[in-house]
Amino acid sequence: MSSPRKKITEEEASCEFVLAKVQHGKETWQETYASLRGAFGEEFTVQDEGMAAFDLFLASMACDIKSLKNLFPPGQANRIRKHILKYVRSPEYGDYAIDELREYERVYDESLKEMVNLPTDAVAARLLRKWLGPNITYFEVVVGGKKTGVISPMLVMAAMMVITENLGWKIIKDNYELIEGKSRR
Repeated sequence: MSSPRKKITEEEASCEFVLAKVQHGKETWQETYASLRGAFGEEFTVQDEGMAAFDLFLASMACDIKSLKNLFPPGQANRIRKHILKYVRSPEYGDYAIDELREYERVYDESLKEMVNLPTDAVAARLLRKWLGPNITYFEVVVGGKKTGVISPMLVMAAMMVITENLGWKIIKDNYELIEGKSRR
């Protein structure tokens, strides 16, 4: 017989989750960037390294948010999402974090609706455009000597793997009983 799961509030879980994701991003960004540059060459140069790490956090967080509806009942998933948005807000970045999260969610949903790409690939493509800016043209697929505007599937897959490597609401759901209520912080 398994032991009872520890009870924590949805808000506490959301706060801890956001903090863990931020910490993971800070700890792994330099290695991630070096790995991508090693695999894709000098052309893989982000426009702003500080923002690139933050944008990776936001893209990953958007995928996490989208997974909530598959793991929790609708009301609980919505409450958790609201808590996450509260903890992602930052005086340092103003509305940037919330606006970007919503945009990543939009491209995820649009990809599901169109059924052309995997939703995580759509998020990865958007992140790559944010990171590389005009340098994204170095990674466009060429057909018949002409650039297609389509980003290299290998690069999209690499970015998608980076985005999804640290998804974790399933682990939280399996190990904790989430209850409605205010954080004790």
